[in-house]
Amino acid sequence: MLKKKIREKNKDMHEEIIEMGAQGKSKIKHWTAMKEEITSGKSPDYMNRLSQNKCSAIVRARNRMIPVKKKQQNQHQNMTCRLCKDPNTIEQQEHVIEECKTTTDQIPHKIKYDEIFKEQDTKTMKQIAKTIIKIHEIIENNT
Repeated sequence: MLKKKIREKNKDMHEEIIEMGAQGKSKIKHWTAMKEEITSGKSPDYMNRLSQNKCSAIVRARNRMIPVKKKQQNQHQNMTCRLCKDPNTIEQQEHVIEECKTTTDQIPHKIKYDEIFKEQDTKTMKQIAKTIIKIHEIIENNT
């Protein structure tokens, strides 16, 4: 009984620390806003079932680490998407995953940006990971 209360109190304190830390950090704010439910201390099921490469792809996308111009503003003067070359479009992660004509034409499985942050069955997470890996390759080949 006492152990359970201590565990619950630790969990609540851990979540408070994350929320307080998110106040000045865009990645954590972004992640907590998109994440449906945070379960601290528990690894998602897909991490035990998918390869390290696929898990890494999901983590990179969730942490906005796909190498897009918006993320690397100091290295690029022109923020136009290098893939679709639409002059009215800024190259950012949401665009290359969901909207960019170049990437969406080359990937077999279309995904919505918010699907990356949902805990889904392993088969769906595997498809999402494959899509993210393919998008990353497309970006690297057009750099």
